Amino acid sequence: MQKTLSIIIPIYNVETYLEQCLKSVVCQLDEGMESLVEVILVDDGSTDGSGQIADRYAQSRPGMQVIHGPNAGVAAARNTGIKLAQGEWLYFMDSDDWLADNGIAMLLAGMKRYAEADMILFDGYRNSAAKEQPWEHFAHSKRWRAGRKLHKLQRGVLYYPMDFPECRVSLAAPWDKLYRRVPAALRHPVSGAAAGAGRYGL
Repeated sequence: MQKTLSIIIPIYNVETYLEQCLKSVVCQLDEGMESLVEVILVDDGSTDGSGQIADRYAQSRPGMQVIHGPNAGVAAARNTGIKLAQGEWLYFMDSDDWLADNGIAMLLAGMKRYAEADMILFDGYRNSAAKEQPWEHFAHSKRWRAGRKLHKLQRGVLYYPMDFPECRVSLAAPWDKLYRRVPAALRHPVSGAAAGAGRYGL
């Protein structure tokens, strides 16, 4: 059965952070939520205890699966997740991040509110040491449907992340966006300067 949301988490040697990351996800997956959301953990050849941590969490969650493979880089790991995803929407979560309380519900609400969108940007927080700093794209909520502004935004996400002066933060990060899944169309480049930098081939 198709899911509404696939959360894809590439993992490589992050045992220090992975527990907090996965706890922030599974605590929001009650029985009702698991019918809508799947979680795909891609262990990219970790040499620490990350793979075992991922396995332990997935054992008790039917909506969570783990794939173990040789180290090929974060872009290849995300592509593996894309191939397995059943969700209408994709969210690429970094394994050293964590979701805010009620974060998954907010993502689902955003999909419903902007049902005509192909990509949704959302704000968050960056944590550096003991400091929590807002990660905000724009001063106000915005929509782009057509025209030069939309084209420039697309260029900013795909190729030139700093070439969109209206945006307060880089557009290159993959973890602050939801993407509508288009089979065989969304892939991360796995070589060159763009590999793993949050830029996509569409």
